[in-house]
Amino acid sequence: MKSVMIRLDTAEAVKKFVNLTARCDFDLTLKSGKYVVDAKSILGIFSLDLDEPIVLEIGSDDCDDFLAALAPFTASAAAECGYTLAGSEITAGAVVESDAVCAVLNIVSGDGAMVDVLIVL
Repeated sequence: MKSVMIRLDTAEAVKKFVNLTARCDFDLTLKSGKYVVDAKSILGIFSLDLDEPIVLEIGSDDCDDFLAALAPFTASAAAECGYTLAGSEITAGAVVESDAVCAVLNIVSGDGAMVDVLIVL
């Protein structure tokens, strides 16, 4: 299982996110505070506080393609936390391990090498 911090700050972002999650055959849940909803449910998502980043829990470890497709949502969540990556591209976003106060950014450097950067908050 993996957890990723995402940002869904517009109705259009929610629509695109739900279209993406609907194609997944593994469980996806969103956590915001004490609330947990099915990440494939547009009504469930709109019941959350979308003013803050949300934790997406992915019920599969074999989800690299899905993580790559999440880049637009994870990049905005990373920017919300005040992080920028000059000269690099966020590919898989901020990965949060359970309740730890840290994030791992998977980035591609200018020469194409994949680098994991650990950020302790």
